[in-house]
Amino acid sequence: MKTSMLILSLFFSAISNAQTAKEVFNSAEIPVTYLGIDFTRAKIMGEIAGNMEILKAFAAINNTVAHESKKYDIAAAIRKTNVVNNLSFVGPRNKAVDVSKIKTDQVSDFTHLAPADIDKLVKEYNFSGQKGIGLLFVVDGMSKLAGKASVYVTFIDMGAKKVLFTERMMGKVGGFGLRNYWAKPFEDILNQIEASKFKEWKGR
Repeated sequence: MKTSMLILSLFFSAISNAQTAKEVFNSAEIPVTYLGIDFTRAKIMGEIAGNMEILKAFAAINNTVAHESKKYDIAAAIRKTNVVNNLSFVGPRNKAVDVSKIKTDQVSDFTHLAPADIDKLVKEYNFSGQKGIGLLFVVDGMSKLAGKASVYVTFIDMGAKKVLFTERMMGKVGGFGLRNYWAKPFEDILNQIEASKFKEWKGR
């Protein structure tokens, strides 16, 4: 019994002290909360769908990526044995987006965010006392003209509201219907992470 308690104590101690990206990348046992996709800073180019249709698609895309785990295998991509979903923080933020203000004709807006912007965005979150490591996708640009989405893959210390790691990645669009078309980049990005990116991050 004492041995079991000691193991549990060491396990939770490791979780609470996992405050660097290197520690997160090097341990498969550290649990990760998948926080979903934040569209609040997105810029959309070339999309003719109506504003309400796009707003509804944000929620649908989030649900698709979180719940279709065979297609969007987050745990496999980031080499973790314990990944749980919590979309409750991104949901209200995405619902409040004024889509008319994020549509743009400026090609440069596709990659308008910098890592410092991701730091500021994470500080806006109220994680309601939840601690541990969170994984958040922050959408930078969505270009129908380029056929891609630009997304910051971001690991967060939720207790400190601190970005541990963030990197911009590109994912190709595809599929029929608004939801599937814009969900495809996340499948592509996860496949890239699983194939090579995670190993690259781990080696830094």
